[in-house]
Amino acid sequence: MHATRVPAALAYRLSQEAYSPQWRDAVPGFLDGTTAGDTAEPGDPVAAGLAALLAERAGVIRHLAERAGRLAGVLRARRPPLVLCHSDIHAGNVLISDDGAASGCT
Repeated sequence: MHATRVPAALAYRLSQEAYSPQWRDAVPGFLDGTTAGDTAEPGDPVAAGLAALLAERAGVIRHLAERAGRLAGVLRARRPPLVLCHSDIHAGNVLISDDGAASGCT
């Protein structure tokens, strides 16, 4: 699919990755509890577990968000070619070969 040439008449109608910082910018709020904490029910074990995980891994999560931001800048500058690709990763978009290797399009 990635090797398929996109005709110019169709290319303008396709959504394109903008490498937006929207979700990366939300990471600090999730980590300090100001983004999602106000909607959690008191005593919710799932919310408590997520809060504990975020606190435990905050450094790694911040590092990943910062690295993703740097990589987004590199990709914006390079302007990779437009290719057809799924943008919604889920089990239906991941293929497992006979040797157990995963492949897919994200």
